[in-house]
Amino acid sequence: MNILGLQRLIEMELPIMRNTFLFRNLSDIPNAHMQVYGNQPRWIMRGFGGGVKITDSPYDVKEERILGFPKERLGEVFNEINKGLDRRRIPTFKRLYFVAEVFLNPDVEFSGQALKNGNVYVDICKGIKPSRTDWDPDISFTIPLVGGRIMCSEIPQLEHRPSAVRIARDLRVLPETTYVDFTCLNDGYFFYHDLGQIQLKTNS
Repeated sequence: MNILGLQRLIEMELPIMRNTFLFRNLSDIPNAHMQVYGNQPRWIMRGFGGGVKITDSPYDVKEERILGFPKERLGEVFNEINKGLDRRRIPTFKRLYFVAEVFLNPDVEFSGQALKNGNVYVDICKGIKPSRTDWDPDISFTIPLVGGRIMCSEIPQLEHRPSAVRIARDLRVLPETTYVDFTCLNDGYFFYHDLGQIQLKTNS
């Protein structure tokens, strides 16, 4: 995950993983925030160092993460995350962490990726999309943008069309070559969990 992309999503007030909270010290997390799931193992924690650029691939950004733990393990997990950052010699003042609700394969209705590059291109996978590998989408949309406006009449009436239009609306104000990863859970909660910019290859 590119932590800069997550921060950008927060700044734009776009939907992100449920109950996400960014912090630098464990004491920053409000006690009430950690009571949301009682003793259920519904949390994920990630820890990041500095030096990340928005054009860095989320798959190349080094991070420490532990997922699926209850609130009682918060201190233990935080220590484990920091051991990993210690091994990478990340200075304490450069460390940034977050907790959020974990989502697993059975929780996911659909997921995918979208790219703004002239038009907005949305690829959707039924279920959770494969990671770190090429995959064939179950549904694809090419959504025309003309002067920043979405040409809704040219969008085919396919499954998940409303979500594709929503994604295009969110991406249209962002720079060219911006991409996002998105997920919709079985309970209908839709969110983004990666945002960045890619360097497109050109034919020489």
